[in-house]
Amino acid sequence: MERVADSVQLQMDPGRRRALRGARLVPGLFECGLLLCWGTVPLSTLAVSGIVGESALLSCVNSDVGKRADDEIRVYWQTADHFVHAFYSGQEQTNQSYGNRAKLFTEEFKQGNFSLLLSDLQVSDDADYTCIIQMKQPILGYTVVLSIVVTLQVSVPLSTLAVSGIVGESALLSCVNSDVGKRADDEIRVYWQTADHFVHAFYSGQEQTNQSYGNRAKLFTEEFKQGNFSLLLSDLQVSDDADYTCIIQMKQPILGYTVVLSIVVTLQVSAHYTEPVLTVEPKQTDLGHGELVKLICSSWGGYPEPTVHWTNSITDILDGNRTVVNHINCSRKELCNVTSILWIQATSHSITCSIYNAKLQENKTATLFWNLPKVNPVSELRHKWVTPVVLVALIIVVSLAIYVFLKYFPRSLLTAGDVAAQQFELASLKLTDPVV
Repeated sequence: MERVADSVQLQMDPGRRRALRGARLVPGLFECGLLLCWGTVPLSTLAVSGIVGESALLSCVNSDVGKRADDEIRVYWQTADHFVHAFYSGQEQTNQSYGNRAKLFTEEFKQGNFSLLLSDLQVSDDADYTCIIQMKQPILGYTVVLSIVVTLQVSVPLSTLAVSGIVGESALLSCVNSDVGKRADDEIRVYWQTADHFVHAFYSGQEQTNQSYGNRAKLFTEEFKQGNFSLLLSDLQVSDDADYTCIIQMKQPILGYTVVLSIVVTLQVSAHYTEPVLTVEPKQTDLGHGELVKLICSSWGGYPEPTVHWTNSITDILDGNRTVVNHINCSRKELCNVTSILWIQATSHSITCSIYNAKLQENKTATLFWNLPKVNPVSELRHKWVTPVVLVALIIVVSLAIYVFLKYFPRSLLTAGDVAAQQFELASLKLTDPVV
């Protein structure tokens, strides 16, 4: 009989084999003859997703079975390895290892609802759960009338935090969970890593670090019991700008080390720019009003790449202007140096260069006040107005002269021509003797 049972079990689908294997944990199931009863029981499989720390409803519903439910009904929930929760002899029974996390809806049995609510999910809860319903038959005794397999897939919540840090200073990458801390023991494992490399860890009772970080990374091991698995990263560098993942593993009785917490912390590293230095070529002592000059604005040691903007005391000088050229030198592992060059005519208006760091929301400026030769305001005003007035007067005089010339000069010129011709004719007559 055992060989026949084994051969039948091997021909079943995997889900049904798991349910059959789990059914052996149910007391009294073999009273009716396992194969005979099992062959008439429908087996269905469901899938449920859950997140660590939250709740999951493992559905087991059948209205037809519910209509026949009475006080002698038996409801069993179990995995392939152990009993989880049950209802028999009119009472709920639970596995002590689950505490108060498992619950049945006994008042809804008549409606066919035999579902299990599993709260405060843990990674170890990830398993196949079998719901088995037994009802008492007149001759056969308690027999299985319903069997449902529910696959519970438990995932670790992934949260993301953002932290800002300054080059040369320290940053705390937070990874805190009091529930995990309550269960922390000497075998807990804590890992901090980026997408590219391992950073720092705690396992086998000791801290381990990536040599490239030196002594810059530190965990608060004495605070693990309070759920503090944060990483302190000191003497920040530009290359520390990255996404860091905190992974907590705990040892489970059967599954071994499993992930119980995962947190991503985005570290944004920035650095202050120096106060800009503003110079002019040629030197101001050699300049005159309206002369074309070259202004150079420089700043160093900042991160990330800044925005450069020029203004004067009246209007903005747009960065898109062709007279502005920016040279910004940055790399992934180094700080930035910036030089901006502006060509402009020397005037009495002050010029300001601004270096703006968006991450720090910091704006640093340098202003140039022109040191041009002093000009008497009255003289400057006269010079400003005399030239146009003289020019207008000159135009008027020339216009009048032309008008007078065109109006009177042709007539006088004609009269003079006639007199000259007559005088020439008389002179010719006087020089010639008359013919006798």
